[in-house]
Amino acid sequence: IVIANKQDAGDYRLIDSLTAEFIANSDKKSIKKIRVNNSIRTQLRDMIARVTLASSDDEVRESAVRNMLNNMGESNVLLLTQAKEKETNSELLELIELALAINTLQHSDEQAVRLAALELMDGSLEPVVINALQGLLKEDDNGATVETDIVVFTKAKKIASSIEGKIEFYEFLEQLFF
Repeated sequence: IVIANKQDAGDYRLIDSLTAEFIANSDKKSIKKIRVNNSIRTQLRDMIARVTLASSDDEVRESAVRNMLNNMGESNVLLLTQAKEKETNSELLELIELALAINTLQHSDEQAVRLAALELMDGSLEPVVINALQGLLKEDDNGATVETDIVVFTKAKKIASSIEGKIEFYEFLEQLFF
């Protein structure tokens, strides 16, 4: 994949998209434009995620994990599982484990595994955690809880209540000092 910049003479200057190095000059006939469809977009997202998770910069890796928190498809779960094995930053490792726990909570049928995922989420003030818990605590049109496992529901309700208490406490402190 190259970047083609049109020159004054009418030909195109080809630049390697990964290294930004000049490759050659070319005429328009020998260049083919890539049409971006959903399949290519998905592949590009995966490649970008893979590259950013492998970055040496902690902030870049954190940004990648946070982006994946909102889109935990199979490929992201696999990438985060692989990143977890290599991650050395303890804060990022916790964030990766949190993302994987949310995915487990939403997709597993095993009570013990889901309860363990809830334990990892306990105390986190991440908005995605709050959203995941609210999703478990929803009621259908008849007033019945969407979550059918009463043990998981009870644990999620307890954690959500604890998190709400923390948020209220921090809001009180914010009002007190500002």
